[in-house]
Amino acid sequence: MRQLYAAQKIFKITDHYVVTDEGGYTVYQVDENYRVLGKNMNVTNVETGVQFTLERQLGLGTVFNVGFSTGDQLYMRKRFKLAGLNIEAYLNQTPLQIGGSFWEGNFEIVLEGGIVAAIHKPRFKMRDKYQITVYDQRFQDLAIAVLIVVDYLSDQRQKNRPRISFHGS
Repeated sequence: MRQLYAAQKIFKITDHYVVTDEGGYTVYQVDENYRVLGKNMNVTNVETGVQFTLERQLGLGTVFNVGFSTGDQLYMRKRFKLAGLNIEAYLNQTPLQIGGSFWEGNFEIVLEGGIVAAIHKPRFKMRDKYQITVYDQRFQDLAIAVLIVVDYLSDQRQKNRPRISFHGS
């Protein structure tokens, strides 16, 4: 088991941050390329050299494709769920279960019946912070890709939340 941590800047136009381990050492470098439409991010595992590109597809629904330098492919599509998160996902045609709760800030990645990683986002923080627990290190890069999508969907949810305003009479 391995613990990783991601903390993003408060004010940002694009995402540029690192994911660190328990000792504070950089494990991943995450860089978003500015785009008017869609989303494109390049991620590098500085320990192994594995790189991947995450791209949000334009069109109906929220669909992400991730291409790893190892040749692996990850497909993720957000499914509608009232109170939580449900993502349809496939890693090289093998189905994954990705689900959780925005309110509780807990998300799990399940492959072939076993939890391979979990993502936790503490509530009431000034900036986005995540703790990633990787139970099976073969899926560490996958966990970081899912983290980026969960963060994106969380940001979109915040932007689309209805605002309550009170007008004096």
